[in-house]
Amino acid sequence: MKTSEIYDRYKELCNCNEFICSQSELNDFMLCGLIIESGKNKYILRNTDKSKITIIKDPNLEFDIDLSSLINIDLSKFGTNKVYYMSNDTYNKYKENNLIINKDGYDFYRLFSNELWLVKIL
Repeated sequence: MKTSEIYDRYKELCNCNEFICSQSELNDFMLCGLIIESGKNKYILRNTDKSKITIIKDPNLEFDIDLSSLINIDLSKFGTNKVYYMSNDTYNKYKENNLIINKDGYDFYRLFSNELWLVKIL
């Protein structure tokens, strides 16, 4: 985040009834000297009399979700955890462009050489 964006965000939060920010925003504010830590989880704001800061934990962005139970496919025998559902037209187009390979009797979509997606036709 640019310094000007940090200052703009700080001013925006100071004008609200409550000062609520994420942990990463708090770190940016402290780096710019807009907020000073005055003890464990206690902070002082530079330009306002507000003393209560609510910190929202940054979300854990973990996108490796196992949905195999929802699609009713046991992927353990395929050596991949990825499934690509596609139409017949898409399948034919990808097959013409050599993006579909056959391995052990199953079709896989291959965009990168080390990443295979099991193909299922809708």
